[in-house]
Amino acid sequence: MNINKFSQLEETVSRQWAWRLHEIDKFKNILFENETKIPEALYNDNEPSVRLLYRIGIVLLYSHWEGFIKNTAKEYMRCFKGEKIKDVPHSIVIAHYIKIHHKYSKKYTAYECGKSVIENIDMNKEIKTDIEDLVSTESNLDSTVLSKISSFLNLGKEWFELREKYINNFVGCRNSIAHGEGREVSKEEFYDYLEGIKNLLTLYKEKLLDCGKPK
Repeated sequence: MNINKFSQLEETVSRQWAWRLHEIDKFKNILFENETKIPEALYNDNEPSVRLLYRIGIVLLYSHWEGFIKNTAKEYMRCFKGEKIKDVPHSIVIAHYIKIHHKYSKKYTAYECGKSVIENIDMNKEIKTDIEDLVSTESNLDSTVLSKISSFLNLGKEWFELREKYINNFVGCRNSIAHGEGREVSKEEFYDYLEGIKNLLTLYKEKLLDCGKPK
């Protein structure tokens, strides 16, 4: 990735990060205001308005979890469009040929698809396919989907594999609420997810920019 494209990526990632972090912090302030209206001696997680805010907070937090990763991953992959195949990471080359195969697979035989891919193996050719279309959160950004996206970005999964169960529990909590179930969320659980997901997003952001940085 050349310096101009990296600057564009860095700007997009920073902008995405800033407004999402601002909204999360704003929600925390609203939550804090509601929590402090209740005398500490009487406080419990069953106070109706606070309990509702914890549930709403999980859905909001998930929207930023999915939105930030999906949007910045797509932007990262767009940055390689127009680059020569020999100059891009291996994972981007794989994405490029997956797109070429997909383009032909619906209209041609397996042999014709294979022939097309072989004919396009030219290290001096430019990436012209819309490889960013391969980034999909499948409306359920759990650890399995995150691993798929990380592979295309060349991030690996080491940065999150110790927290796979944590991520899946968070996504499961969000799904229960979003699908209309009466899933309760305690104060402790909400703040644990808020800090944990923010930390994971920060780590993802650092890894993404490090991978895109011109070497």
